[in-house]
Amino acid sequence: MRLTSLLLLGALCAPAFAQPAAPLRLTILHTNDRHSHHEPGLNHGSSQGGSARIAALLDKLRAEPGTHLTVDAGDIFQGSPFFTLRKGAVEVEVQNRSGYQLAALGNHEFDEGPANLIEQLRHARYHVLCCNLDSSKWPALGALLRDSEVETIEGQKVGFVGAITPDLEQLSTHLQGVKLKKPGGDWIEPVRQSVAALRAQGIDKIVLVTHCGVDADRELARALPDVDVIIGGHSHTRLEQVPSAANLRHDQLDDVVTPQWLDDPGFSHPPSVTEPAMPREQLSFLHRLARHLKAQREVVRGKPETFNRPDYNFRLLGLDGAPPCGHESVDISVRQRGAALDLIVAEAMILANSTWGQWMASLGVPAI
Repeated sequence: MRLTSLLLLGALCAPAFAQPAAPLRLTILHTNDRHSHHEPGLNHGSSQGGSARIAALLDKLRAEPGTHLTVDAGDIFQGSPFFTLRKGAVEVEVQNRSGYQLAALGNHEFDEGPANLIEQLRHARYHVLCCNLDSSKWPALGALLRDSEVETIEGQKVGFVGAITPDLEQLSTHLQGVKLKKPGGDWIEPVRQSVAALRAQGIDKIVLVTHCGVDADRELARALPDVDVIIGGHSHTRLEQVPSAANLRHDQLDDVVTPQWLDDPGFSHPPSVTEPAMPREQLSFLHRLARHLKAQREVVRGKPETFNRPDYNFRLLGLDGAPPCGHESVDISVRQRGAALDLIVAEAMILANSTWGQWMASLGVPAI
């Protein structure tokens, strides 16, 4: 129900050889698709969940050091007698008392029509975000919604943009004139415009709070490279395992993300080479940092590190999107160690392990 998101933002935007800015550390506490389930439920025989437990957990987490923001990704309405009898008043008051600051709008918030939604949201003490909804036939609803919200956190501005599922008009029969701004294939355009408006204000840390579903969130991630984090709901996807948006294999990147591409802003590959949608400026900074860390370790070692041993790529052939059955041919190709991305990842891991080890030693914890 809850996932803690750490935004380590701002540290990768320094010019060459400049000291990077202090990173912004923000913990986002978020829920989604609570569906009026205020009482605990049984899961494999044990009592779990419920609004009281969630509120207590939020209070406990917010008491920890650091900056916290609490958001919900929509569909707080519908699912129990609390909503049947009170039409959403309980849900809004629970959000108020639990200290939520931002929320997306879910499709089930329209289950009793726009007039009821307006009545309930008038009591909300948090901002409700939705940039892709046309509520012009219900001006009172439009007055209660915001395309985006800017929060100042540790002196830095972070923009939040809300969006609702592009399938809204197929899912809800109680919209009564409310509609999407851009239905169909252009549904992302209002989100893109809201993100661009924040960027025009100089805000370079942007979070989407969506009720679109995990597949649509992946589509947003691919289309909007300026977005740093997406907090999503609607598809009820459990987050024990977070899938990759794309499988970018080393053999696809080694010849593209080269030291020259990273170090020379004026360098471009030939038109026949497709450059990946990767943050080049940030990667360039990380590559310079990795080379610096490697050089420091070589001084301590008294000799340079070499990458003489080859590495190998293994790729199954002939799958065409189907799951493997055990009889496929395997393509084995050789790749040389020490590629730019290898160096970045390796040095980051060494630095993290070293820092962690020093911290554990300072606490008197024996080595594992």
